[in-house]
Amino acid sequence: MFIAGGAAATLGLVTVFVAPSAAQAAFSDCPADLFCLWTDPDGGGPGIWSKADRPDLRVQNMDDRTSSVANNSTTRGICLYPDLDFDGAWAAYVPARTWANITDSEADDQVTSVRWAPSEDPPACWVVSGSRKTRVAGSAQPFGR
Repeated sequence: MFIAGGAAATLGLVTVFVAPSAAQAAFSDCPADLFCLWTDPDGGGPGIWSKADRPDLRVQNMDDRTSSVANNSTTRGICLYPDLDFDGAWAAYVPARTWANITDSEADDQVTSVRWAPSEDPPACWVVSGSRKTRVAGSAQPFGR
């Protein structure tokens, strides 16, 4: 499953909730063709904007601090991971042109690496899964709504 739509949903360990409101103004500050992460819900607090994969968010002082995310690419999704180098017990997929607050306690303030998804297929967030199961879920709000 991928993050899309407008209502909250849960599957596996990741839940993302979006409340359309004044938050859209903060999320819309994310520049075109970049993804953005913030320490607070609704695109608030300190954050980063990136065009490149981020295998170690410690470098940007964002490790285990992300509470909201925006993907302002028109063509690519992003994958969020709890561990370094795009690994961990779960992954969350955020489609192009969407934004979301992260509310699940196992995902909020737990993101350590982010990369552009290799395809629009959410399980593509796992490069080599072995016996690990992909857990992707949530809800996001499209830009422009």
